[in-house]
Amino acid sequence: MYNPLKKNRRHNIQKTSDMENDVKKVLEKMTDEMPGLVLSAVVLIDNGISVAELSTEAGIDATIASTYLANIVKSNLEAIKLFSGEQKTDSILITTDKNYFLVRHIPGQPFFHFVMTRKDAWLGRTRLVMEKYGQRILGVMQKK
Repeated sequence: MYNPLKKNRRHNIQKTSDMENDVKKVLEKMTDEMPGLVLSAVVLIDNGISVAELSTEAGIDATIASTYLANIVKSNLEAIKLFSGEQKTDSILITTDKNYFLVRHIPGQPFFHFVMTRKDAWLGRTRLVMEKYGQRILGVMQKK
């Protein structure tokens, strides 16, 4: 499987750039189906670096959110393993007075996808759209 962190060869740098562009295209397409989207990113779990990100509002820094959410995903993976053995997390939902943060990690993959929506967004639709585009993101991330 292709490792997006390998940057010691010229072709890997290009592949990383291509992957970033391809993932960003998927995120842009997803935006059309997700009213209320504020921020979306695909993030590597190990280091919190986003592969691609998309914001619909100025002043929102996906880099900071990605880093903190990576720590939450890692903690969740450990907690689930400790408390419920073989069960897998479908998603992690964080709510504030103004926004939803929905994080989806596909078990066995080194990345997660998150979206931040306004609180007036329909959460059920957000989950469905994330699931739909999650498969497309997975396809891009698994390309060699």
